[in-house]
Amino acid sequence: MPNLTVHSFEELEERLKNWINFSGEGDYDFVSMMLLLKACITNLRTHSLLADFENLEDFFSSEEIHFMQTLIEKCSHSSTNSDNLG
Repeated sequence: MPNLTVHSFEELEERLKNWINFSGEGDYDFVSMMLLLKACITNLRTHSLLADFENLEDFFSSEEIHFMQTLIEKCSHSSTNSDNLG
């Protein structure tokens, strides 16, 4: 397993932007990246304050917002379908 030590926020951000999988080569590990996203969401829910959300108007690009909307739509659709299965 490669060294996962990071020494700065910028290094962590860059590693996450370019991450493919834990070996660094081969197929993209979508599930692991989604688990990392889920961990980030849990962290935000646990530690952020309502005031932290006040100045987010220009934080994300329109492309990023569209991607998150698609992700939420797919997750919501998935959740609705699994509700119908049980």
